[in-house]
Amino acid sequence: MSTKQYPTRWKRAAIIPLSKDPNPKTPSDTRPIANLPHLAKTFDNIIVQWITDFLKGNNLISDFQSGFRKHYSTQTALLEITDIRFGFDEALVTILLLFNFKKAFDSFDYTVLLVILRELSFLDDGVTFIYSYITGRFQRVLDLDDTIFQFLVVTSGVPQSSAPGPIIFLLFISSLLLVLFHSVGMLLADDLQIYIQCKPYEVNEEILKLNQGENRVVNWSIIRGIDIHFAKTTAMLFGSVQQLRFLDLSALYPVAIGDNIIPLVSTVRDLGLILSNSLQWNSQVTQVLSRVHDALHKLRRRGSILPLALRKELVTALVLPHFDYACLVYCNLPDYLNIKLQQLLNQTLTTQKPEYLCALFPSLRDEIRRSGRLQQSCFDIPLARTATYESSFTVQAMLLWDSLPASLCLRENSANFRLGLLEYLKSRDICFTE
Repeated sequence: MSTKQYPTRWKRAAIIPLSKDPNPKTPSDTRPIANLPHLAKTFDNIIVQWITDFLKGNNLISDFQSGFRKHYSTQTALLEITDIRFGFDEALVTILLLFNFKKAFDSFDYTVLLVILRELSFLDDGVTFIYSYITGRFQRVLDLDDTIFQFLVVTSGVPQSSAPGPIIFLLFISSLLLVLFHSVGMLLADDLQIYIQCKPYEVNEEILKLNQGENRVVNWSIIRGIDIHFAKTTAMLFGSVQQLRFLDLSALYPVAIGDNIIPLVSTVRDLGLILSNSLQWNSQVTQVLSRVHDALHKLRRRGSILPLALRKELVTALVLPHFDYACLVYCNLPDYLNIKLQQLLNQTLTTQKPEYLCALFPSLRDEIRRSGRLQQSCFDIPLARTATYESSFTVQAMLLWDSLPASLCLRENSANFRLGLLEYLKSRDICFTE
């Protein structure tokens, strides 16, 4: 790194296209996996640590960017988005817009990145090294039948399958949330979601404000050289069943990005979770059941010839993740998923990350926790006027935490808390999975 040059030999990669579709017809139906030199992977981890330390030390990444960061995930991003349940309690409706960018990771321009690095106050040596890292790269396709093609130069985008690639992309997209004024924004890598909450009679006025924010996003994308996929960009109007029933959708102004009208939909797939406009989870539960049944059907075909230990491992790897994925987002769940909620709450309180989730738990009373007098609540639990808000992550997390014994809540670290929680659940004969 002192030479400010990345070794040329490490800039060549063999790309293996793995199919995302049983019958792939175009390159977009495949997922490219790059085989990089082993020494390059080791050195890349050092680069990641260097860039990450710089970003943390200078507070350069928004807390509302949930991609490729420790303690952040799709689940924490969805928890923040679906906390619009608070609006149900205040008789508000929410207008949500989900942007889709065309191959943002593969298309951003290196010259634009250099300008961004300067704006983020990277020193000359750092800019020179990152430029050396991302440029002068070559890759070739290695087909599954071992057909080898010639190397071609890479002219844009982050290096495939490299550890610093996602962090460099965060640098590139870091300023996107700064262009928003009237709406709240959330990013997970390149997935942008913005929303506004208002009274039902204010919807048209707020849609106009949202459209202004959309145009600022368009201008940002033009300057950065990436395209918005308008056909895959969607909008949704959230509200209680009663509010949506009496709202005349035909009288609403269109949600528009330039000349492109974005249709209002009643359900949308958001980061792998199916959201409905009234935050009811029928479609999501149906999806989970379908995927679990499909996985179990495949296992049963070969299960009889496999040893019991291997069958357990396969179920853990192929079935349980369908239950676990973003399970904290949809509440009123069985005990097994409520345990997951306890674990996330403990992690949130001990790490204070992500900050947007910590902000959901107002007025944590440290003097009560230290004294052990947990008969009182550790939180100022909001008074929920609707069942929808009462079942939200915010309210349920506070109630579940307060239900734990004081000796457990006062454990000095998360590891001891998890051990204590396990023994506590065993003593109460609560079903759980280790």
